[in-house]
Amino acid sequence: MSIPKISKVHGAVLDRKAARTAEAILSGGSIPANIKKRGMKDNSLWDDVEKHYILANKAMAKVDGTLLEAIEDTLSDPAKVARIKDSQELVVLVGTLTRDLESHVDRLNKIHEQHAGKSGGVGIEELSEVLKMHTQYQEAAEIYDGNIVPLHTQILQILGGVDEVADIVIQDQQAQAEFSETTPVVEG
Repeated sequence: MSIPKISKVHGAVLDRKAARTAEAILSGGSIPANIKKRGMKDNSLWDDVEKHYILANKAMAKVDGTLLEAIEDTLSDPAKVARIKDSQELVVLVGTLTRDLESHVDRLNKIHEQHAGKSGGVGIEELSEVLKMHTQYQEAAEIYDGNIVPLHTQILQILGGVDEVADIVIQDQQAQAEFSETTPVVEG
């Protein structure tokens, strides 16, 4: 059984209609009634967005926890304190990381405010909103990977926490993989 082919004219009409629908959705304009009628509630996209927030906060708590643990461990052992070559650099890095963590928490909370209390599936009219938030969380994850992880790793290396560095790298890779699994793929 073969699939019937459509004419070029019919194909062009369908392409224009799809383009107008996509433009309406992305611009926040009105969505055609036939698309609204089909809905899209059989999904868990709001729950996936919330999961991004939870995973990001867990990653932040892990950074904070391992950093405090490494600092306490180093300060409790005079031999470890003596191995620190440049304590001024360490102070600057810890201050920078602290500011970056605070900024990242603020960024995550601002994204979360946009979807706080929402759960379950989305309809077609909410799809662009959900995709925007997924994009914001992805951008936050890139900032975390590009700024916070390297600083954290550098501090742990200065403190002599080589084992902690390896653990953090592995955990960050696992968290990123889990984050990627929850990024929605919307099929037409």
